[in-house]
Amino acid sequence: MSQPPPPPPSEPPSGGFGPPQDPPPSYGHPPSPPPPSYGHPRQPYGQPPVYGQYGEYGEHPTRPMAGGGAQPAGGGGRGRKLLAIVAAVVAVLLAAGGGVWFLTEDDGGTEAAKGDGKTGRDDHRREHKKRFGVIWEDGPPDMSERQGNETARGTWFFEDMLVRALPESVTAYHVDTGKEIWSLDLVRGDSCAAAPHQSGGRIVVQWGGMCEKIMAIDLARGKELWREDLPAERGETDEFTGTEMAVSGDVAAVSWIGDAIGYDLSTGRVRWRMEDAADCRDDSYIGGKRLVALVTCFSTGRQSIQAVKPDGEKAWEWKVPLGADVRTVFSSDPVVLGLMAGEGSDYTDIVALDDKGRTRSKIRVPEGRFDFLCGASGVAHCDNVLVDEEHDALYLQTMTHQGSGSGMSHNEIAAYDLSTGKAKWLSKPTGEGRQVSPLASYDGRLLAYERISYDKAGLITSVDPDTGEAAPYARLPEAGAEQENELALSDGSTMHWYEGRFFVVANRFSTDESLNKGHVLAFG
Repeated sequence: MSQPPPPPPSEPPSGGFGPPQDPPPSYGHPPSPPPPSYGHPRQPYGQPPVYGQYGEYGEHPTRPMAGGGAQPAGGGGRGRKLLAIVAAVVAVLLAAGGGVWFLTEDDGGTEAAKGDGKTGRDDHRREHKKRFGVIWEDGPPDMSERQGNETARGTWFFEDMLVRALPESVTAYHVDTGKEIWSLDLVRGDSCAAAPHQSGGRIVVQWGGMCEKIMAIDLARGKELWREDLPAERGETDEFTGTEMAVSGDVAAVSWIGDAIGYDLSTGRVRWRMEDAADCRDDSYIGGKRLVALVTCFSTGRQSIQAVKPDGEKAWEWKVPLGADVRTVFSSDPVVLGLMAGEGSDYTDIVALDDKGRTRSKIRVPEGRFDFLCGASGVAHCDNVLVDEEHDALYLQTMTHQGSGSGMSHNEIAAYDLSTGKAKWLSKPTGEGRQVSPLASYDGRLLAYERISYDKAGLITSVDPDTGEAAPYARLPEAGAEQENELALSDGSTMHWYEGRFFVVANRFSTDESLNKGHVLAFG
């Protein structure tokens, strides 16, 4: 059992955090005159940001769509999904240029169910290696018959397999050799979604030329469990664009613009269907250990987060304060939400809920302080934010800034205590000029990825969850630096840690094959 963290220093480090926040008032308090505004002025990194009292949300009307400007992903309701679609198209078009690097570690729902004796496969945990080599790599899929650039969403780990949803298949590879274990051929349109988690070795993917179908797959056997046509209303080619999918327990839930449905994950039987005349509608589903829904009431513009029972009924509800929108659900267990309040385009607050849907803690997000790499593929998608259930902590990536000594650019990982909402520590990378992101919670510690630099290959570091002290954990090979650089820096790539192995996965592919730098690069 870890010891409680030491008290924070009286003087924060350069570029670090300011004094801890005061205990936040509950939402039930009457409005106090007048509430503080959201966000903070952008500040230089040489000075700690000022943390004020967390006040009530302002009584602002629902945010209007800025004329001529892009609405941030996750703005809420139909508008949020439509704008997410536009952002996704723009991101694909930009894939031909220099990419923004980002990484992800799927939470507990995507980690393997350890050897259960059903497949006869051995335990796949590996002993800690301080130096990694490239153990396998796989080239990009054939795009010669595709009509345009593709975003291939869906990466899962199960037993000894890495499973990928690709433009024309769902394929499983051996995590140590890259050898294909099984593959299911199915054509997927360029906007088809996939549930980011797996449940009991089962996944669901959207497929078909218009993404009008859903299929459940047994990962252990590589077999289709069932398939269904999504209930169409308009019969138009773009009807299911912007679909979001989630699995939890024995439920698969699907939402798209104007409709939502829940299936039995084992049989495909319909568990619920949204009422056509309903004013408050399930806008998005988020899976994992718990299934939650983001619900939007269009007559008022108000949102709520609901825990969803297997029959589709709500177990509890947390009402989003007036004037705020849920931009991202970072985790469903515990429920951790990223909110935007007011007229800005940045996150303003992070809220953690308890098991009954009550507010546990609130974190004020200073403007321009953190780098949230959250894509346009739904409210459950954020690549560089990690919720550590074991230590009840939240890890965020700060913006890159100039160092005070050498002047080389770097960033840090910031940790917050989810039980109090207070800052715990700020962890710097181990090398000068490095950029670092949280990668995974593993063996009681935080693992982080220090990005490849112009003169050094990438590095996996181990960060003490109580103090933030970082140390090298596994060095990536110089011999693989060129492949790492090409794939890790390409637009749409994500990073994954799985039982002692590190994977760089490409998720976007171009019809111009010279722009495709690979598909999977595995280190171990």
